[in-house]
Amino acid sequence: VIKLTWMNFDGGEEPFLELAPGESIEQGTYETHAWRLRGPDGILIFEYVATGQTVQEITINADLIVTVK
Repeated sequence: VIKLTWMNFDGGEEPFLELAPGESIEQGTYETHAWRLRGPDGILIFEYVATGQTVQEITINADLIVTVK
């Protein structure tokens, strides 16, 4: 399970959702909003700050390697 959290304006993590292997979502957000992805053990695997780009795709493979398009 991958845990997605939104970083609030005080720097705290707000739990958002969990993704099971093979699951995908489309998530809207605002430019400059920060997000974190944590692996099953709670270890940070990726931190992302939204840009003005209309669509960005983030993929996490079985080895928890992240790619961004």
